[in-house]
Amino acid sequence: MMMMAVLLVSAVTLGKGAYKGQLTVSGESFTLQGALLRVQLRVSYSGNLLNRGETLNFTPVLKTHNQHQALSSVVITDKAGVANRLRGNVPVVSRSKTKGSRHQTYHFDYDTTIPYAEWMSGAQFYVESEERSRTGKGHIYEDLLFTDIRITPAADSSLLQNSTIAELAGVAASAVVANPEWIQFINPVEQVAQQFDVRGTIPLADERKIGAMGTNHFCQAVTQELMTALQPQLQVAGTSIVGMSLAGYGVPGRNFRWNEKQWALRALCLKNYLLDRGNDTPNSLQVTWTAEDWDSIRSLVDASQLRLRTAALDIIDHVDVVSGREQQLRMLDGGAFYESLEHNLFPQLQRIEYVVTMQRQPSNRMPADPHQVSLQNLYVSAQRFAKGSRDSNDLIDLSARLFPNSPEAAVNAAGVALMCGNLELAARYLEPYHTDSRAYCNLGVYYLLSGNRQRADVYLQMARAQGVAEAANALKSMEK
Repeated sequence: MMMMAVLLVSAVTLGKGAYKGQLTVSGESFTLQGALLRVQLRVSYSGNLLNRGETLNFTPVLKTHNQHQALSSVVITDKAGVANRLRGNVPVVSRSKTKGSRHQTYHFDYDTTIPYAEWMSGAQFYVESEERSRTGKGHIYEDLLFTDIRITPAADSSLLQNSTIAELAGVAASAVVANPEWIQFINPVEQVAQQFDVRGTIPLADERKIGAMGTNHFCQAVTQELMTALQPQLQVAGTSIVGMSLAGYGVPGRNFRWNEKQWALRALCLKNYLLDRGNDTPNSLQVTWTAEDWDSIRSLVDASQLRLRTAALDIIDHVDVVSGREQQLRMLDGGAFYESLEHNLFPQLQRIEYVVTMQRQPSNRMPADPHQVSLQNLYVSAQRFAKGSRDSNDLIDLSARLFPNSPEAAVNAAGVALMCGNLELAARYLEPYHTDSRAYCNLGVYYLLSGNRQRADVYLQMARAQGVAEAANALKSMEK
């Protein structure tokens, strides 16, 4: 877990310089703890580091010639009163507002863990410093601090005593903690990605007149409409576009041959525009166009109350488009019938109908990247260590932070919190899952430690009925 502390110090600490020499990094430590690499630094800076309203984004990075891993970022701000506040998932640190503070020196302690990979041993250690002004404009500085980091193994971590676990959890050693034999850990089941379709229609002849725009503006407007419609889905983590099918429909105008050529070119330009969108480019893309949608015109005429409707249907059914169908319709009622079509029916027919196939990765798998890990792999790594050990707890805690929408990760992290005596944290993890049978055992232990033996008995009995051995162990302890 990321930990920050902003302190006032009296002198600049010796170390490596970054960000034009205005940041000093010292006290570096790279420790291998089971499957995790723990990185610890002290970052010092003076009170005049930033002007009013400016921020600095501090990001350590590990690199080799073909590997790259960014660590947790920290935002340094000049604004007082926000020390250790979180901006999203990014810690924010600031200096205290004290007299003469611009001449003082400050520091924060940087402490984070990441999944370890063999290439990290001997990797180069960089710091990226991104400065931001009040207008949002900025610049990124990159500094090489260590050309070959040295990773040391952590001390052997056997099963920790309850008091040690409590201290690591930031609670008093005398806090009530759960016996590890009461805690159920759930093996996450690997899930497959799900695919689903999103369908919709983009009108081309409404008040925006998209269909009448020039080719470039037309492509931009259609793409913007698509992305706006898809945005609620794309905001869900692990969602991507894998296929897209667009079918455009036009109405008579000039002549049929001109319409066919005009809209075929537009369809090709739209397809190329969509293919050039980088990360939003679908794996499969089809764009087709029906220059004159006579099937829909006939359906609307047939369903209308227009005079001479029957005569119009007869012309549509028996006169070919290239043989004068439109001209004969224009002759009906001295042109009044066709004028009614142009004003009342044709605007409804100019449209693009789309079907977008989207894929969503399950909550226990990171986005497709061979260098990232799954929830299943993290759990398997945790099981290699003793239940309740520091290494096991760290991996399970990391799982819950990497996969915040996974019930298994939340229930397991609640178990770690219960073994550490942190009931408040356990409650936050378990709150969404009071009716989820996977959480019954750890919910029962939570209520047992909270002093609510009646509710504890209910949840533990339900868990034991499902064959959960840990629930049976907890119930036995209640009988003593």
